[in-house]
Amino acid sequence: MTKKGLDRMQTGTVCTARRRNGQPCMNYAIKGATVCRLHGGSAPQVRAAAQVRILMASDLAAKKLVELMSSPTVGDNVKLAAAKELLDRANVVGTQQVNLELGMPAWEQRLLESGAVRRVEIDWAGVDDADVIDAEVVDETEYTASLRAEARAAEGSPSQGLRPLKPRRAPSQPEQDGVPHWYEPNPSANGGRGRRKA
Repeated sequence: MTKKGLDRMQTGTVCTARRRNGQPCMNYAIKGATVCRLHGGSAPQVRAAAQVRILMASDLAAKKLVELMSSPTVGDNVKLAAAKELLDRANVVGTQQVNLELGMPAWEQRLLESGAVRRVEIDWAGVDDADVIDAEVVDETEYTASLRAEARAAEGSPSQGLRPLKPRRAPSQPEQDGVPHWYEPNPSANGGRGRRKA
């Protein structure tokens, strides 16, 4: 089952709409609404209203969490879970630790020490910029002609015998009055064709 389907099941609210046959829908409603996606739950206005209902309920939920935290009858594990939930709702996150290393990472050093990989230095001092060609302008007709000649040589057969295949259509039968031959608007008017004689 998809995550959205599980979310709808966790709401526990069943769709209040009825099917065409009069039976209740029995699908789960979307969060914050009373209907499923088939009965208007996926409409933008229903989604917006459901989101407003959820936001309005978040204040009440935060109030209940504060009550749980201050209640002497509630266990410490429940108080801790309520405090974490309250901090998550307030977008307060714990400290984050960032480690920065200068130089080579430890795993790369171990690979070099083991001999599995080796570092190669390239001496670019001996390379002259004049030796490097950025681009070469080639006349397009010469280039395409050379490609065709190479393709013919690789094929080993003359190009005259090759023709593209044409798609074939099924033969169509002419219809009288624009009506197909199998269509009968009123079968009983034609003497009961297709019925057995008693």
